[in-house]
Amino acid sequence: MTCFTPPSLPRPGSLRRVLTFGLATACAAVGLSAPAEAQVHVSNNRYVDRLAEVDFNLHHGELTGTQPYAFFVEVLGTAITYKKTRLPVFADLNLAGGKIYPWKHASLYNGSNLNDGGKKPLYVHPELVAANTPLTVKAVSYIKQGRYWNLLMTANTAHRSPQVIVLKNGDPAPQIGGFDGQADASSYVSDYIENGRMKLHVNQAIYLFELGTDKLNSSSADFQDLVVMVTLAESVEAIEEAIKGEPVDFD
Repeated sequence: MTCFTPPSLPRPGSLRRVLTFGLATACAAVGLSAPAEAQVHVSNNRYVDRLAEVDFNLHHGELTGTQPYAFFVEVLGTAITYKKTRLPVFADLNLAGGKIYPWKHASLYNGSNLNDGGKKPLYVHPELVAANTPLTVKAVSYIKQGRYWNLLMTANTAHRSPQVIVLKNGDPAPQIGGFDGQADASSYVSDYIENGRMKLHVNQAIYLFELGTDKLNSSSADFQDLVVMVTLAESVEAIEEAIKGEPVDFD
């Protein structure tokens, strides 16, 4: 299919206004996601069961440890394109108002694009985080209009965003078909599904981001534009030891 093209290109920074009127959403409905097989980076590491349980609260998408905690973050995959071209996707973290850029700074010009087809390194936060400190993830996508890259969509786990689905241990596995024959959302988390439910460490959460359309009842809303997993632990040392250990199955 071909994408709807607005009769005139927006000025720099004006795509948010265009999105409000549905033009960018029309593009999303016919092609903002592409076959994702080459971009699925499901982890085979099952070492996290070596980590002790950490008490935390998960309010919508906001994680808050009720005790001091360490954490690491893994990108499980990305898939969002427009007219066969991958759209840039960036993500950062927020710890009680403090920005963290695990994959360099979230901008277009320094190699921090997560949707470039390559597997991204595991990010281990180097310090213990104080109890009751909320941890959230923000993701953004961009689209090129003429000569300019404009912000397409932002989704933040700090808010009760309909653009984010949160998965934790015991939740039903996602049943969201991939758009236009592409990989389903479940393929990104296939290593963490057992008997139709998520089998995660109790300290883990997976976030499925939709960054291509705000028409969430449409087939183009497939929630695998960015898939991120966050794992909490009792200490940075425990994380490092677990990662160095041999992969084992969950208990």
